[in-house]
Amino acid sequence: MNVCTKQETGLKPVAQKHFNFTGTLFTVVVSVGFVWAAAEWFALAGGPKNELQTSTASDAPKAYFNLKSISQAQSEYIKTDWDKDGKKTYAGYYTHLWTSVDLQSNPILIDLLPRKLAFAIDPARAIDNYYFVNLQDRSIPTTGEIKPLDYEKEWAVMAAPLGDGRAEMLHLLADSSGRIYAKFARYAATQYIDDPAANGWTVIDSLEQLVNIQKQQTSAK
Repeated sequence: MNVCTKQETGLKPVAQKHFNFTGTLFTVVVSVGFVWAAAEWFALAGGPKNELQTSTASDAPKAYFNLKSISQAQSEYIKTDWDKDGKKTYAGYYTHLWTSVDLQSNPILIDLLPRKLAFAIDPARAIDNYYFVNLQDRSIPTTGEIKPLDYEKEWAVMAAPLGDGRAEMLHLLADSSGRIYAKFARYAATQYIDDPAANGWTVIDSLEQLVNIQKQQTSAK
């Protein structure tokens, strides 16, 4: 039996391709860091901080309308591929409803929200004693799973009242369904709970209903 060598056949050895795990991980980390850095930059540009106070019953209706504004802005935002990456998504950080960045880190003026509301992202920058929290993960009580939100399909933002955690206060939640929910709690949620209405949150259909919920809570004390 004749055995042909590589030289005899004229064939060159085929180079093996290896999956570069380190390179891929680096790319992911840089991408995540870019998003985080952009959000932090916008936060720092948000202007002077407020003196911390405590929310009152009269503040919740204002937070309710601010969530309405965020919801309407998200509905407009998804109609355009703002960063030109080939995808139309909701704003992962609701601050981007005022100003976002493209893939080259260039600022893009969106102007779907007032600047002051767009930067009310922590207690020090609260508006009418409420600040607004991006909920980026979905908690599924039936399975205990936690999954990141898919911004091509969904978003969630919570309005958290200023307080010291000693008393239950009214928290408000808005999501991509267009609904707004309310719940009395001591602390702000860190995750969007799957099916809020079935897990302790009340759907708020009107300002009158919101005020009535506040009155019921006050009379029950």
